Amino acid sequence: MAMTRRAITAIVILSVGLICPAWADERPKDHLITVVGESEIKVVPNEVVVQLGVENWDKDLNVAAKENDDKVRKIIAAAKALGVDPKYLQTDFVEIHPRYKREHEKEIFLGFFVKKKIGITLRDVSKFDEFLASALQSGATQVYGISFRTTELKKYREQARSLAVKAAMEKATLMARELGQKVGKAHSIIETPPPSWSYGPRSLGLPGAQMSVQAPQEESSSVQESLALGQITIKARVTVSFLLE
Repeated sequence: MAMTRRAITAIVILSVGLICPAWADERPKDHLITVVGESEIKVVPNEVVVQLGVENWDKDLNVAAKENDDKVRKIIAAAKALGVDPKYLQTDFVEIHPRYKREHEKEIFLGFFVKKKIGITLRDVSKFDEFLASALQSGATQVYGISFRTTELKKYREQARSLAVKAAMEKATLMARELGQKVGKAHSIIETPPPSWSYGPRSLGLPGAQMSVQAPQEESSSVQESLALGQITIKARVTVSFLLE
C-alpha cells in the first residue's frame, strides 16, 4: 500500500513539472507598435547613360559589316568630340542574322542584318541633347535606354534611410500619445523596397544602371526620374516595431 502511495505522489509531481512550462509560455508578450516610415530626396543627376543600337543590312555580308562599323565609328567620334573619355564608351559584340521571306512556298533571301549596341556615359548632363542628336545623325537606329544617374547615390540613400527611420519614430510617438502611452526602444527594424519604377525608354542591361526596371536585390532604396528632366527621387522605406511603455 505504501508503494502505491509513493507511486501516485511521483506521478503527481511529474505531471506538475510537465504543466509548468506551458504556463510559462502563456505569460503576456511585450506590447508593440509597428509603423512604416518613408522618405524621399530629390537630387540633380550628374551623369547620363545612353544605350544605342546600329542596325543595317545588305545582301553582301562584307558591305553590311563595313557600313555598320562606319556608323559605329562616327557615333564614337561624336562622343569623343564632346569630351567623353574612352573608358566611358562600351560596344557590344556584333550580331549577324541572315533573313528570308517566304513567297509561294519558296524562301527568298533578303540579306544579312548586322547589329551592334553602344553604351555611352556622359559625365556632363548638359551635353545630352547635343550628343543624342549627333548620334542619330551618325547612324544610330535604336535608342534602347536613357538612364539619368548620380555618382553620389550611396550618400543620398543613407540620408533617405535616416529620414525614413525618423519618420517612423515620429509616427509611432504620435500614435502612442493618442493612446496615453509612450514609445520605448525599437524592437525590430526592416527595410523594405518602395514600389517599382521606370523612366521613359527602359534601360536594357547597362552595368550599374540606376534607372533600370529592377533594382539590385541588395539595395532596397529605389531611384526614379521625374518627368521634368533634371531631378532624381531617391526613396527609402522602413518598418519599425517599438516597445510601448
